[in-house]
Amino acid sequence: YKTDIGFNVDGVFLASLDLGRQGIVEEPGLLFYDELLSRLRALPGVESAAIAMSVPVDPAGARVTVSPEAYEARDGEDMELNFNVVSDQYFATLEVPIVRGRGFTPADDADAMQVIVVNQTFAEKFWPGVDPIGKRVEGGVQTFEVVGVALDGRYRAVREDPMPYMYFPAAQAYQPVINVAVRASEPLAVGPLLRAEVRVLEPTMPVYGVRLLREHFGVALEQERSTATMIGVLGALALALAAVGVYGVVTYAVSQRTREFGIRTALGARAGDVIGLVLGRGARLAVAGIVLGTGVAFGLSSVVARFISGISPTDPLTIVGVVAVLAIVVLVASYVPALRATRVDPIKVLRYD
Repeated sequence: YKTDIGFNVDGVFLASLDLGRQGIVEEPGLLFYDELLSRLRALPGVESAAIAMSVPVDPAGARVTVSPEAYEARDGEDMELNFNVVSDQYFATLEVPIVRGRGFTPADDADAMQVIVVNQTFAEKFWPGVDPIGKRVEGGVQTFEVVGVALDGRYRAVREDPMPYMYFPAAQAYQPVINVAVRASEPLAVGPLLRAEVRVLEPTMPVYGVRLLREHFGVALEQERSTATMIGVLGALALALAAVGVYGVVTYAVSQRTREFGIRTALGARAGDVIGLVLGRGARLAVAGIVLGTGVAFGLSSVVARFISGISPTDPLTIVGVVAVLAIVVLVASYVPALRATRVDPIKVLRYD
């Protein structure tokens, strides 16, 4: 998963907190976050801990209108882009690689320069061929300086086109509702410890949305699995119908050529020769179907790409695999009629005629 989606789903515990319901405003809220993260990072087995406004593959992601430095938006271009608000150690906790510059640090607080981390697609779209570090992005009445570029990932859905994405530091953009992410050697053991630390800081604050990042990602994959299962069932049914159809066509062709096969046998043709004739007809049907089907598949590749993730609809290995399976099915479906053709009694056939 790590390579395909831009983060590592293993070893991360998630939970959600809502400081707004407790009446906690910005200044004490930021202090609460700092103290909670310090306590969590000190727990045995915890490698890192962070907070984030949203977690990956969240369809309810937030958007904001921005104006990147030196970029002239085209008429009608949508400059309202997706973003997240995260603390320091977020990129380490989810193992999101920083490919250029740096991530956030505790020094990126409310008194420091306003900074931002963008993803690769953002940098390549708005500043192609130019170093994005130090570039500025205007958002509302604020201006942010790019300090890092993160690897592209999946942000709102498992299956989505690459999109420009931004990260703002939590200490500069307070969010009362947040997700706590903790990477630990035993993530399942983090839940009780997290609740205990929250109770120390705010005894009446509920902890909800408790789950592992892998479980969160698994929920997002449910639709993918359902779609894949349905497509697999329909594909198997289509393959079975194709096999029955080929069997029927070849069987009919053999029945029409019964006299021919009887004469060939009478003149000395061996069983292998007769089988070869019948399988040759099946092979021609297979070649015609494969050529036609492959052409249609390539023509519909852009449509098919919307329904699959992690593989190209024109992937050579996939095409070769499908062709091989279809060829085997056709040959097997043709073999039974071919074997039946070798059992034709030439004396009976000639006497009948």
